[in-house]
Amino acid sequence: MRTWHAAYRGLVSGDDLEGLSVERRAEFWTELLAAGDAAGFTLVAEDGDEVVGFCAVAAPARDEDLGPRAYELAAIYVDPGRWRSGVGTSLLDAAVRRLDDGHWDEAALWVFRDNPRAQSFYAKHGFAPDGALRGDPDVPEVRLRRSLPRA
Repeated sequence: MRTWHAAYRGLVSGDDLEGLSVERRAEFWTELLAAGDAAGFTLVAEDGDEVVGFCAVAAPARDEDLGPRAYELAAIYVDPGRWRSGVGTSLLDAAVRRLDDGHWDEAALWVFRDNPRAQSFYAKHGFAPDGALRGDPDVPEVRLRRSLPRA
């Protein structure tokens, strides 16, 4: 929850941020991980016994217009105290390596349009907007995509 509060303050309404529930999020992730999606996965970054970040991948991507050879970075979150420490890059790189089997042509993700920190991070890793928008018109998300190197 610390990451959501730090990353989205000023983007998402204070009521929405305050309404976040650790219990509901834990229930959501418990159900998602127990479902055992065959191609999707979640990576966790740890420092000792502390979880400092995670990356969830949906494979194939959930956007039908991307086709079956695109995967989606559904979430990358890093504890705010670890921002700019390399944890996010390590998670992203590990996800790409895990999917480097020649089956995938591109990666996609959604990010708030008015989140320059996240957009800058993804731009450094080769992601660019493709023009697709979704979500609340007051707080839209833009889709970013990146072609994957062929093995």
